[in-house]
Amino acid sequence: MANDVRQRYADLLLTKVEEAKYPSNEIMNRIERALADREQAEQYARILLEKVEEDQYPSLQMLDRLDRLSILMG
Repeated sequence: MANDVRQRYADLLLTKVEEAKYPSNEIMNRIERALADREQAEQYARILLEKVEEDQYPSLQMLDRLDRLSILMG
């Protein structure tokens, strides 16, 4: 049950980040704490990559998040 709630929570936050043009740092912090498995981490990385690719001047914080995530995913 707890794992299911954690998974759904992370999925909800991932959707919020995906839909927002400029997602809040607080939501992204929550996602990073809630990621339940590698599949969610990969989905999060794809979302961030798309946002960086779409933006001519991507946020340095977004780039830092991607960098940390890529190191963790190895």
